Amino acid sequence: MRRCDGADLVNLLAASTQFYQPRGLRSSRQVDSKTLISMLRAAFRPADIEKDELFWKMKKWERANHRYPLLKRWRDLDPLGVLSDQRYWESDLHAILKTLEPGAMLAVFKMDLDNFKAVNDKYGHTVGDEAIRLYSRTVLDIIGAVGEVYRRGGDEIIVLAPGLSEGGARELAEKTRGAIEARFRSWARTGGLDYRPTASIGLTLAAADRPASEILRLVDDAQRRAKELGKNRVVVMNE
Repeated sequence: MRRCDGADLVNLLAASTQFYQPRGLRSSRQVDSKTLISMLRAAFRPADIEKDELFWKMKKWERANHRYPLLKRWRDLDPLGVLSDQRYWESDLHAILKTLEPGAMLAVFKMDLDNFKAVNDKYGHTVGDEAIRLYSRTVLDIIGAVGEVYRRGGDEIIVLAPGLSEGGARELAEKTRGAIEARFRSWARTGGLDYRPTASIGLTLAAADRPASEILRLVDDAQRRAKELGKNRVVVMNE
């Protein structure tokens, strides 16, 4: 039996337009999938849809079912084509807080690379971009199944992961930190590079009633503290 994914669903909806004739289509005309997506974008403001609880239920289902990317094509990626663009994360933070299930917590991770400037300065931006891609894919591999991952700019990454326990969030943060260290160790050795970036990660967990501004302050402070304590570590701040 053939499995279907999000693209198959769009194709099915496009085919159905021949019979259901949505407004704007003449009788018996069928549109292709690209035209249908364009019509939907014209009919709805994506920013409005993304505030809806159903959108976030679909995102949660999609994260757990990678074979069926219902919303994969919906959003723009960062300039390197790996993570969600930074334009989304602040509005998503507010939307996720509003749609958290009762008693659930939102884990917010903020991280950047230690000693990344040295890589750019010595080897140039081409190697620097290669490092950002490796770093972004590493974070996505580990946390992408449970949260939304955004590149905020440069080497800064934000992750919003609803429904994690504090223990689970700590474990994921440490697993991410360790994977970044290991992959860059191999990357530097293969490329004959002197510098081996690591990551400093701040983490906070918040209930739905905590103001977004306070969450951002806590995760900023946590990541700053990780740097001050010597880098390449995870710091958690909830108060």
